[in-house]
Amino acid sequence: MPEPEVGSSDWFHQVISRKLGYSELRDWQVELARKVFQGKEDIVCVAGTGSGKSALLHIPLMAMKVASQPTLGIDSLRAATAEGHNLFQEIYDSKWDLFILTLELLHMPKLNPFFRSQTTTNSTMAKLSLVFVDECHLVYEHGKEFQGSYHKIGQLRGRLSSHIPWIAVTATLPPGEIMTDVLQALGFDRDDYLMHRMHIDIPNIKLIPRFLEHSISSTTMLDISWIIPVGTTTAAAIKKTVVFCVTIKLACTVMGFLESLLAEDLPDHGSIVMPFYSLMSDPYRQHYIQKFRNGHT
Repeated sequence: MPEPEVGSSDWFHQVISRKLGYSELRDWQVELARKVFQGKEDIVCVAGTGSGKSALLHIPLMAMKVASQPTLGIDSLRAATAEGHNLFQEIYDSKWDLFILTLELLHMPKLNPFFRSQTTTNSTMAKLSLVFVDECHLVYEHGKEFQGSYHKIGQLRGRLSSHIPWIAVTATLPPGEIMTDVLQALGFDRDDYLMHRMHIDIPNIKLIPRFLEHSISSTTMLDISWIIPVGTTTAAAIKKTVVFCVTIKLACTVMGFLESLLAEDLPDHGSIVMPFYSLMSDPYRQHYIQKFRNGHT
């Protein structure tokens, strides 16, 4: 049976889904990805967590890859530097199909030659196929504290070809003034983008505010003591919990308090509560993630 025509809905459902390792693609994912694949079409997608909106980055890119047959790979700046090779130069030389930047890296002078080359016809540097902005609501949410970083994302449009499609996704962008501010900051023209908004209520997620009732010291945080039930005898009795902290210092304080609630003779005492932040090594992160998934942490 011949493969369906490149770029058709059937091609996305049958060929691209298989290349990505997905059992299936949703119709709306295919519809939006086809718009990007077929030409310039900016996309704004507002959909709930777990709905599959982030796949809008991978689906059109995989379609472009299959159509042109380039190679795949994955690496990080940290790992590349440790191995002694220049990841930025590899990006410039078209050795990578996808690169993900934090805001700090986005504005690094090292990338200026790359962005300048995007509008130079005789440049040998790699050309961007699309720009994907995840969690785009942060442009508004962090506008005051991080005005420079978040609002400069939209300035990137002036350095790129107008034919490069932009995709912005989020789960929290209500219609009205906030949405207008975000899209204007990102350079989305009012009459030149496709909006896809889905129902974002998630019935199996519930938000329960708990107000602090006790004072907090450097060693005692009674309002989070419920994380470690009284009389815990096994790690399995503790529900998997992620505690977000503003600073690494605070995270270490929280960790120390939670560990103080564990019985000294509890098996695997030293790995039930573990820290996780960006300064950790890659091997540690993988070790941590595995223990968390397995329920040991």
